[in-house]
Amino acid sequence: MCSLLMPRALGLERLTHFVFGSNKKGGNMKQEKGNWAPYNVKAIIGNVERVFKNGDIDKLNGPTYNFIIAHMGFIAHYSLNGFKAEYEDLREFARNLQSGELSRDLAYNLRDADRHERDADFQNWYGPAYNRSKAQAMRGVVAVARQYSAAIDKTFTEKEKGADLVLASALVDKWK
Repeated sequence: MCSLLMPRALGLERLTHFVFGSNKKGGNMKQEKGNWAPYNVKAIIGNVERVFKNGDIDKLNGPTYNFIIAHMGFIAHYSLNGFKAEYEDLREFARNLQSGELSRDLAYNLRDADRHERDADFQNWYGPAYNRSKAQAMRGVVAVARQYSAAIDKTFTEKEKGADLVLASALVDKWK
């Protein structure tokens, strides 16, 4: 069962290229067993913070999107643009960054981050630096989502209320 988590066992060699890109010379970055390149934790967390600070899912970039769909319990929604369309309402995005899309447990991704750091198979397959960076990025993303949740809830609830009032007013005018 554990071997199913290996990218090669799943036939995901191409996913490595998709998630990690290519090297500066244009070739594929090969991920060697036990020595996968760590994530740029600061960039991932910073991008999620930029999304919430600006209240705009369009600030989400490709590398952060790839990290989120690969490790935080999200589906791709066909593409980055499809994902942005799904999460225009940042309230749901903030909740799901904590739990993943299929769970309502707001500690789910934190426990998953811990699991990746402790699991001996993950350490063997991917290496400590990769697992540590993945766990740090997951924890940081969850922390940012929690930090901005109250403000995002307030902002998007006010937007929703305003849109509802405009619609209600139009209906009243229609039936006068």
